Amino acid sequence: MATNYTRGRGLEYACRTVLERHGFWVIRAAGSKGVADLVASKRSPAGDAVLLLVQCKLGGGGIDRGEWNTLVETAYEAGGMPVLAWRAAPRARLTWHELTGLRALRQRRPTWPWRPLDLSLFP
Repeated sequence: MATNYTRGRGLEYACRTVLERHGFWVIRAAGSKGVADLVASKRSPAGDAVLLLVQCKLGGGGIDRGEWNTLVETAYEAGGMPVLAWRAAPRARLTWHELTGLRALRQRRPTWPWRPLDLSLFP
């Protein structure tokens, strides 16, 4: 029987695989209780570095306001992009969202649909 930990780890592995296929160098924070589950980096043909801080979530619970704001603030301080990778159910499609701002009480979640392919098409 799969535990929440093994399901979450499987999601992190799936996200890592997608990012690596698109040319990112990825580090997984095993047993992560920190800001991000994955940190991914890639250099564009123009020489610019792209840094992603990725939080992976499985199920309908999503990410609470505190986690959201910490991820956004930390990513911006590091010069990176905060990304939420989410899967509604174990066999559901993986969706990616760039977190575009801090989340206030009773406010709509500021996100923008994102996909790893978007960063593999650098000019």
